[in-house]
Amino acid sequence: MRPSPLWFETTYRCPSCGAPLVYIEKGGAAVLKCQACGGSVWTELREAGRFVVGGRLEWRRFMEFLYAAYAYRLAMKA
Repeated sequence: MRPSPLWFETTYRCPSCGAPLVYIEKGGAAVLKCQACGGSVWTELREAGRFVVGGRLEWRRFMEFLYAAYAYRLAMKA
């Protein structure tokens, strides 16, 4: 039996449309996605290892990394 994906709405907003972004963990990937306009960015979950300090994930830094990648991707599309 496969585990259910982790999914939650974040406090981050899509720079394009202003809708809240959702975080999804599924199949070894972490995804930040806008359900309103469809923009998204993903990384392999093992990338989160870069944000582990003293055996604990620095969640805020990891989310800032994903959001920066999301904003950059949108800017490159413009």
